[in-house]
Amino acid sequence: MSGIVLSGDTSGTVALNAPTVAGTQSYTLPTAVPAANGYALTSTTAGVMSWAATSGSGTVTSVGLSAPALFTVTGSPVTSSGTLAIAYSGTALPVANGGTNATSAGITAFNNITGYTASGATGTTSTNLVFSTTPTLTNPTITNYVETSYVATAGTSVTIDLANGTFQRFTISGGNATITTPTAVAGKSFILILTQDSTPRTVTWTTVVWPSGTAPTISTGSGKRDIFSFFSDGTSWFGATIGQNY
Repeated sequence: MSGIVLSGDTSGTVALNAPTVAGTQSYTLPTAVPAANGYALTSTTAGVMSWAATSGSGTVTSVGLSAPALFTVTGSPVTSSGTLAIAYSGTALPVANGGTNATSAGITAFNNITGYTASGATGTTSTNLVFSTTPTLTNPTITNYVETSYVATAGTSVTIDLANGTFQRFTISGGNATITTPTAVAGKSFILILTQDSTPRTVTWTTVVWPSGTAPTISTGSGKRDIFSFFSDGTSWFGATIGQNY
């Protein structure tokens, strides 16, 4: 076998050897250097050579998919063409990963959460339990509960907003006051503690039905407190005096 040997400036050589087959093979080299680094020297069947950019592509012979036991995988591996599919396997998601460690819906599904136990439609918990915005509780027993105590801005008027809580306080300040009750919703109720101004003031109540049709006269002493409760039948608010002159 014969070929061409190229010697370097200092040491080392590069050899281009002819193949060990009969016949003549001719190649025509490019007339210019490649346009950028990374180009490869390619040839046509006629031996005309040129520079070509490499794409970095290749052939994948197998693609597989694995998943936690919570899921099942089908179609794996794909060796030519196909679809990888993943589905819920029926295995419970552990509490540590954000699940309930249960495979069916229902209040008892939360029994595996530390501090919470439930049976049927009744649940008990020794930790915080978050309900939906408007839950329905049937015949619950609540012991030693605490209501939110909302203090309205002192002044001459206040509109009761039960979104602030059903135990509210208001201090009259600067003049006679107007107290506006919220929209009447059947079954709603709230308590109001009313504190008198340093100067005796009067109160006008809106949409409140009082016993005998007469609103109570509030205590006149500076800083004195009166307590009222209100109940709604869906049409009106019925007011009742709990106590005065505290």
